[in-house]
Amino acid sequence: KASAGSGKTFNLALRYLHIILSSDQTDYYRRILAVTFTKEAAKEMKNRIINNLTGIALPQRRTDDTQTVLNMLTQITGETEEVLSSRSQKILQLLLQRYTDFSVNTLDSFSHRIVRSFSFDLNLASSFNVELETDAMINASISELLQEVGSDPTTTDVLSNFILDKIEDDKFKRPVALLQDFSRELLADYRHRYVKQLNKYNIDDLIRIKNHYKDQTKAAKKELIHIGQSLLDIVEKNGLNPEVYGRKIVTDYGQRLLNANAAFSEKITFQRNLSTGSWIKKTGSKADKMAAEPFEPEITALFSRVPKTYSDYITSKNIFNSLYQTITLKLMSKHVDYLKSSTQTLHISDFNKTIQDVVSREPAPFIYERLGEFYNHFLIDEFQDTSEVQWSNLVPLTGEALAKQGSLFIVGDAKQSIYRWRGGEVSQFVNLPQLPNPENSPAVAQWQTTFQNTLRENDNAGLETNRRSRENII
Repeated sequence: KASAGSGKTFNLALRYLHIILSSDQTDYYRRILAVTFTKEAAKEMKNRIINNLTGIALPQRRTDDTQTVLNMLTQITGETEEVLSSRSQKILQLLLQRYTDFSVNTLDSFSHRIVRSFSFDLNLASSFNVELETDAMINASISELLQEVGSDPTTTDVLSNFILDKIEDDKFKRPVALLQDFSRELLADYRHRYVKQLNKYNIDDLIRIKNHYKDQTKAAKKELIHIGQSLLDIVEKNGLNPEVYGRKIVTDYGQRLLNANAAFSEKITFQRNLSTGSWIKKTGSKADKMAAEPFEPEITALFSRVPKTYSDYITSKNIFNSLYQTITLKLMSKHVDYLKSSTQTLHISDFNKTIQDVVSREPAPFIYERLGEFYNHFLIDEFQDTSEVQWSNLVPLTGEALAKQGSLFIVGDAKQSIYRWRGGEVSQFVNLPQLPNPENSPAVAQWQTTFQNTLRENDNAGLETNRRSRENII
């Protein structure tokens, strides 16, 4: 756990150097994967590792900072400066010759590698394209969808009602802008679980469900109106004084029910009157009260049907209205999928979603075999901004490494979490070594045991010194 300015990159580089200089294998750097979020951060980490290796290997190039690193490494490894210098020379020479094996990458580039490795299994062309811009893919799909308006009855009905619903909610924008905002959810990897559930249904299934809830909404509304009219008829046809009831409760609520409004059923006074079966107020004309008393049971019976009927009405209505959004999303999903298929294109967010399908069914050794590498050590930077999907994709690989005496070095700062809008889940970092397992996966539970068993007391440490400012400022 490291705050801003506490030396995250320094410690990541130091950890990397510690691992490679502790091994007799000159190419052991091939067994390490370091990942971060941006190309700039990956470049900085690479430069720092190479600069330190150069300084350790060549005393004449050694700076004060490199000497500090070397002093720390002699203490950590127990080796002399001469031994570490000799190893650094050999590692540096091989690393520069085989630079592609130097795996300090962004999460997206590592995901890209896995997708490439499984392109045949995933029915992807070996030369598939990668789309980085969300709006470019969304806009092309919206254009195709809007061309169906007027010619396709389902599309016309669904989009019309979707837009009308937004107008009623005071969320109206231009139709294209509305669809753009709404459809971006399709390409967000943290929505993958929900989009996957949506894909289990076809358009006809969703239309049938929509019509079912439409009928239920109509039936519940008709029942509320009938109850309201029956209450008004009791008062009017029997010549009762409306004021005999407290606050004209019977006629007032009856009028509201004609508009399918029964929010009053949640009020404590209504529930109390319903439980006692008494609606007549204590004050008022004795003659009016005597005339109204015979109808108390009938009024109670009518009102007793309101709470459940109103609940059914609101539930059905909300589901019915939301289904227009669901079907709109399904229509957009169909066009986005068609665009990807016809152009052999993957959006960059598809990498994590696609890999999740791979790692959920393939054992970690098989994934490593396809990659052509086995990583014993993982270093992850800015972990607080890792999404649930990204982390779940790394869990089998890191878990396999831990099970084989490897290591996992994670750096992050919960206070600097800024990518919640793209799925960054800071709770994953806070709860380590607890793994998120929303679907109660047995595989995740098994990895949980591995993570828990390999955690040592000093593994969950923090960097307490700020190196960017002075003590009187901090």
